[in-house]
Amino acid sequence: MPMQITLDKDIKQELLIEVRKAYSEAIEQARRDVGLIKEFYSYKECLEVLNIGSLTTFKANYIDQGLPTYKIGNSVYVKKTELNNFIEQHQI
Repeated sequence: MPMQITLDKDIKQELLIEVRKAYSEAIEQARRDVGLIKEFYSYKECLEVLNIGSLTTFKANYIDQGLPTYKIGNSVYVKKTELNNFIEQHQI
């Protein structure tokens, strides 16, 4: 005979939220692992994502305002999460 557990409605809802969160995080990590989600953008990719037509505008409004960058050789990258955080910090 299977064992049944009765949960309070609030606990059941909280558990459901946590399971969905864990599932989403696992899917995102799996996508990163196979290269479907990029963790870093080149400047060119940043311009495309942000729909900015000028590197000068991007540098003035993002880099010069404190958006962290990473230089590897001659290439410069921006971490996707840091770009998102930067945008959220400048919400009006």
